[in-house]
Amino acid sequence: MDKRIFMLVVYITLLGQGLAQGPLTLSVVDDALGTELFSPAEILETRAVKFTCSFSQITLGVGEISRIHLQAKVDNVWQSQAFCIYRRPVSDVEVSPAVTSDHTVDILTEQISCSSLLDKAEFTLEKPLSLSYRCDYEDVYPGSGPAVKSTEFVLETYSMPSKPIIHMDPTKLYEGDAVSFECTSEARPVPVLSFKLGGVLQKSSTVGDSTPSDEPQQGSVVWNTTANRLMHLKELRCEVDNNQHPYKGEIETTRRPMVIYGPDESQTPEPAVDLNIRSGDSVTLTCSMDGYPMEYKWEMDPPVTGADLVVEATSYKIASIGSYTCVGTNSDTGNSATKIYKINFTGKI
Repeated sequence: MDKRIFMLVVYITLLGQGLAQGPLTLSVVDDALGTELFSPAEILETRAVKFTCSFSQITLGVGEISRIHLQAKVDNVWQSQAFCIYRRPVSDVEVSPAVTSDHTVDILTEQISCSSLLDKAEFTLEKPLSLSYRCDYEDVYPGSGPAVKSTEFVLETYSMPSKPIIHMDPTKLYEGDAVSFECTSEARPVPVLSFKLGGVLQKSSTVGDSTPSDEPQQGSVVWNTTANRLMHLKELRCEVDNNQHPYKGEIETTRRPMVIYGPDESQTPEPAVDLNIRSGDSVTLTCSMDGYPMEYKWEMDPPVTGADLVVEATSYKIASIGSYTCVGTNSDTGNSATKIYKINFTGKI
């Protein structure tokens, strides 16, 4: 994870009897390694998060209790999670979890500490959720007391994505067929995925949903297109958008689709290839046609199968002189084409 530094500096107004105007509140948020975070902060789900809430230049009033507490915004409602309480006049500092309710998410462990200076509290979240958080300062008076609130801090936790998987429908492609490529991967929040063919972007999914969840959520991107020979065996890559979160590991996968096509019977046949060879020479004739899959056969007696044919020319093999015809057939499309070589012998026979 990239190290980034963030400090929330917010102005607070101390309200109520006996409280002075405090100039600012400083809230610092660290991950488990002590790296300070920006807001909104992106943090791997396995990292703990530490909030340090400081309130400066607070003039105590006549209240019996001062406390700093951490709140989380759940279902669009701010809910207290834990208190750091200071009781006067005995200077007794204690930590207390917030009173839970049906709408309160239990996000804190007991790893909470307070300073005895009234103006600082440290809260540790062992397994933070993607929520907005804030620190409140409250000087509690008999009956009621005002609260001084800091600007909220947004955390977005994420899990590493699973290796993307590419699905193709149909699994056997003919040129001209409609084909659907789908790529899926699981992460939290929903990962953003994209397809590239030969390095060129073809389709991307929308930005992932940041709704808090305890489980990874599946993201997908679907690319509907028409199969053609240009995509035959070309690299089709699906990758997780690494700009969304600092993901590492296997965040991409590749596939090379095979497209059945050709040879084109409507094309004008290739002209015969003339080759001049001398006695003692040999030449390799190669049959290659635009199609997949292809089978090649040389019309000889007996016929020779395969794309390559080696012809030797000696004074004793007058039969080497003449035409050599190769027939290429695609058994899947039923199409075929021919290619002809003409060998001329030069020199003394």
